Amino acid sequence: MTDRRPPFVPSAVARFRFADLVATAALAVVLAAATLAFEGADSLAAEAAGTVAGGSTGSLAAALAVLPLVALLPGYAAVACLASVDRPVPRPLVVVPVVSLSFATLVTVGLRVAPGTVTAGALAVSLAGATVALAAVAGVRRRRGTAGRPVDWSTAGRSADGRDVPVAFLAVTALVLVVAVAYIGVLAPPAETFSTLSVSPADGDVTIESLALDPGEETALDVAVENQEGERVAYTLVAQVEVVRTAGNETTILGTQSSERFETTLADGERWGTTHAVSPDPAPGRQRVAYYLYRGSAPSDPGEDTAYRTAVVWEPVEDGTG
Repeated sequence: MTDRRPPFVPSAVARFRFADLVATAALAVVLAAATLAFEGADSLAAEAAGTVAGGSTGSLAAALAVLPLVALLPGYAAVACLASVDRPVPRPLVVVPVVSLSFATLVTVGLRVAPGTVTAGALAVSLAGATVALAAVAGVRRRRGTAGRPVDWSTAGRSADGRDVPVAFLAVTALVLVVAVAYIGVLAPPAETFSTLSVSPADGDVTIESLALDPGEETALDVAVENQEGERVAYTLVAQVEVVRTAGNETTILGTQSSERFETTLADGERWGTTHAVSPDPAPGRQRVAYYLYRGSAPSDPGEDTAYRTAVVWEPVEDGTG
């Protein structure tokens, strides 16, 4: 009797059917974890220094770690998921990066629509999740025999009929990929960031323009700081009652009657406020309350030239001169 059963397939061959998918998913998870680690280290260093994280070695390492997730891994998993059983993937050297960048663009658009700041870590986690999901679907399809074999990178620059891809075409494709990566924000300059410092009278019936700082009398001022830097930031706020002399547009500080310091650390989007009471002493000349905001610690001699943000409340001058 003739044995018509299919030939035996070694178990090692069966295992290697999924080796590329397992490696792709594992590498995606490792790169996402590395990106988060680099960003976390950068944020801790920035918090310790009282500055905004960005432009440091950690930020550069995070951008480099997320780059394969943008330009390669999701595209490979998607191609493996959609590959035909009976024919190889045409020009995978071109198709894989294009598909991957398409995923990265869609994910970036979604992150920009969602509340919060688009960071390399958020992009990496999103792309890693998409890669793992696509690799899982591709594995199930391969097991059922409805998806194709792994991409043969030895012929990655050839079409399905075996013709080579022109070198000029590859060069143009590479240029487009670089521009696309920069466009979706992985290596692009960060979004505009800022902090705000605001001062207003605690008495809601008084405006800042009509506020009078009467010597010897206490005046309450509401002071607020808001962080829109995109990162956690440590601040120092210096409040000073100063005696000044003005000549035209020039202001000279003659002396400081009092100086107080407030320290706070704010997450991105967080706001801090306090009510600050001042009581200027009688003195010749013009008085003012100056608030100097610093990222991190403040110098021993704070002033407008060194402050990150400045807010000044002037005492009205009855004779119109300063």
